[in-house]
Amino acid sequence: EMCIRDRLEGEIEYYIEFEEETRDYDAGAELVIINLKHHGRWFKCSKRYSIPKHVIDSIVESLDEKRRQRLEERLRKSIGEQLSVGFAFKVDNEILVPVKDGLAFSLFPIESTGLPFYLNARFPTTSGRKNLKYDDPLMIWLIEKLDELAKYLPKLLHESGWLKPKSWAVFPRSNEGYGPFSRVAMSIVNALRCSTFMPGDDGNLHRVDEVFLAHSDEVYSLINWEDLRELTKKSNAVWVHQDARTGRAKHVLKDVGVIEIERDAAVSYT
Repeated sequence: EMCIRDRLEGEIEYYIEFEEETRDYDAGAELVIINLKHHGRWFKCSKRYSIPKHVIDSIVESLDEKRRQRLEERLRKSIGEQLSVGFAFKVDNEILVPVKDGLAFSLFPIESTGLPFYLNARFPTTSGRKNLKYDDPLMIWLIEKLDELAKYLPKLLHESGWLKPKSWAVFPRSNEGYGPFSRVAMSIVNALRCSTFMPGDDGNLHRVDEVFLAHSDEVYSLINWEDLRELTKKSNAVWVHQDARTGRAKHVLKDVGVIEIERDAAVSYT
């Protein structure tokens, strides 16, 4: 499996920073394309955060007396150290595509997250690096930072030109994500619900209440834009872009709140 930049740095063919994509983003996200010789092309969105004192305080307090005496000084020196958290998306033919088994990486792949992309951070792990330590104060803080960055993810993908209709399949569904990673999924879903990034078949982006799905191809053929606007009482209603009407992309759009027009409604209207 692919390990985001850190582990396979020797295999990276090139590493490009899109300065025009990060310049206007005040949160300081870094957007890059990574080519890995044996693992394909990836789009990575990450951001660095400084470790706050309260996180280190909590870690120190969780240690037994012996370990505290041995580690506290070193831990205290890490206050303010910057750690990177990020998302990595598989790229296929210039389209972001979901992965079957999204993993959490902490230099190495550790656990499945239940999400359709990879996550990367310095997650604390158990001995042998077999599992994530979900109750560790650092882990809790890193999830908070991933959640924070997730709220901006649709905007970042849009501004960087990667939010194409076919790429909607890369977003999580509302019921996805294991354990604390479900929080990250819901932050993305909620950000999409409030956005104006819904892909319409007029080639424009819309609010969630302006685009509609059809239950079947027959409905799309029965109802044109003018009919759809009269049926829905929406003066600017359009059908969802044809590249996002099926499969996982369709389910994601429905989770976000896009309404599906049933065949009976279309037939009775016509």
